[in-house]
This record gives sequence, C-alpha cells and structure tokens, in this order.
Amino acid sequence: MVAWTEHTAKDGRKYWHDKATAQTTWEKPDELKSASEAALGEWREFTAANGRAYFVHKTNGQTVWTRPVATPAAQGQPPPLAQGGAQLPPPPLSAPPPLQQHAAFALPPPPLSAPPPLAGAATWPPPAQQSLPPAPAAPAAPDAVTTAVETDRAAPTPPKAVTKATPAVPVISAAERARTLFVALLREKDVGSTEAWEVALRRIVHDGRYGLIPTLKERRLAFDAFQVTLLLEEKQRLKMADEATTKGFLELLDENAELLAGQTPFAQAEAAFAPEPRWQAALEYHARKAAERGPDRPREVREAARRRLAGEYDDWSSRFEAKQRETKRKLRQGGGGGGGGGGG
Repeated sequence: MVAWTEHTAKDGRKYWHDKATAQTTWEKPDELKSASEAALGEWREFTAANGRAYFVHKTNGQTVWTRPVATPAAQGQPPPLAQGGAQLPPPPLSAPPPLQQHAAFALPPPPLSAPPPLAGAATWPPPAQQSLPPAPAAPAAPDAVTTAVETDRAAPTPPKAVTKATPAVPVISAAERARTLFVALLREKDVGSTEAWEVALRRIVHDGRYGLIPTLKERRLAFDAFQVTLLLEEKQRLKMADEATTKGFLELLDENAELLAGQTPFAQAEAAFAPEPRWQAALEYHARKAAERGPDRPREVREAARRRLAGEYDDWSSRFEAKQRETKRKLRQGGGGGGGGGGG
C-alpha cells in the first residue's frame, strides 16, 4: 500500500509526505512516478521561462534540451541523449532562442564558449528557498526534513548565457529630425542672420524640407532660433579673426624691431609699413571698432581708427624699449662682474 500523499506549498510547488515514516520530500517518490518519469533515471525535468522543458542530471549537473534515455545506474555516468544527439548547452536564464522547424535545426546553436558550471555543485539542485514547505492539512509538517529534501528543494536556475553588450543607439524624434532638415535647408539657401522671414521664404517655400515642420508658427520659431545660432557663430568667427589680426600686427612690428628702434614715431612707421597687408588689416579692425562706438562719418571713422592703431603701436614701442633697457642692464652687470674678477 502506497503511504505517500501529494500536497502543494504556498509558492505552488508540490511536495510529498509519507504517513508511515513521517518523511517529507520535494522529489516525487519512485512509487508514484509514471513510466516516462521513471525512464529518466537520474535526470530531472524542469521548465524554462519560455515554457520549454529541459533536463538536468542530478549527479553531475549536466543540462540538456533533449529528453535523455536512462542507462543502468551502476555505470555512474549520465545516460546518452535521445536520437543520438550531441551535448547541448544549458538553457539561458532568459527565454532560450526558438528552435527552427526544420529537422536539421532541431537543436539550439552552441554557445561561443563553454557554459559555466551550475552553482552549488555540492548540493543538487541549489535550494531556491531556505524555508521548509508549509505543513499539509492532513499530516503535520516535520520540523526537520531529510537529506533528500535539503538537497533537492527546487529546480536549478539555468546558467546565464554569455551575451555581448550592444551600444545604445540615440533615439531621434520625428520632430527633431524635421527641424534638423529645415535648418539644413536654411544653410543651403544661405539665409543670413538678419534676413527677414518674408525674404527668405521665397527661396525655401518650394523645397520639400519646408513642409516637414507642420505649422507656420513652428517654422518661424525654428527660423528665429537658426538666426540666433548664426549670430553666435559670426561673433565667434569675428573674435578669432580679430585676435589673428592683432597678433599679425604685433608680429610685423617684432620682425622690423631693429628698423623701428630709437623711438620711431608712429607717422614714420605708418609711412613705411602702411602698404603691408597686416598693417591694413589692423587699421580696418580699429575702423570697425570705432564705427561701433561712435562717429558715423567715414572721415571721422578713419581718424578714430588711426588714433587707436597709434595707441597700439605706442604700447608695443614702450614694451620694446623697456626690453632693450633690461638687456643693456644685464650686459653691464655681466661686464662689471667679469672686470672685477680680472682685477683680483
């Protein structure tokens, strides 16, 4: 007479209780196994996250997809696979890749590297919970479980498949893409930073990119933002050009320092170097700055620019003379030290 009775724990797992011996176990007793379950021998059947069955050998932890055929236990080795199939990789934690329907693809593809061994080799399978199953309604749950219960609590967790991380691809919205193409249209048509919308509209309205932004209001906002960007770009380019102009003017003076030595006045230097492009560029730079701050008449602008350039020239001349005096002082000190050493 079979004394085992089947019960269900709160987490949904089944367990069995022997009334005669008061033994409680997670593993289905041999007396209750069907013919197909008994044929598995040391193999245990589990279900992956995608609902597909896989099998794990209780002794050595081998994991396969195909239902194995049991061999005599005396051999001490895992049974061969059904249908002469090759050893399969363990199923991943996530849903395993779907199998092809064709017979040639009946098995899942092998992993790039050997799968890691199942954790907890000393006990099989690793316990999913430390707590014991609840006491069944009919028999009283035991305080301690047998060794079989502690070593066979739950289905082993399938090993994690090795996957390569793929870089995240930035997602661009349709509206942002439309604005990008609209701005490209404005640049292509050479729309200026101060150009009126009505004027620019004649050159862009017939282009397909004009209609990508759905409303007129949104187009005007994109147009205004584009012109602000243009102004900032123009200011940055102008700043870099002004710095290059000033640097070129000072380099011109440094290259001709010997000719300008002896407190050469600005008028004389201007007569000598006015045709030089770097001198002309510096004069135009100061004319633009003078026009921004004051006079509107061309003659007054030229005079203001000349005064500004003369001031820059005087600053360079003062620095050059100071450097010359310092050089002479060091030479005198060096000569005085050498003469004192000779007299001694």
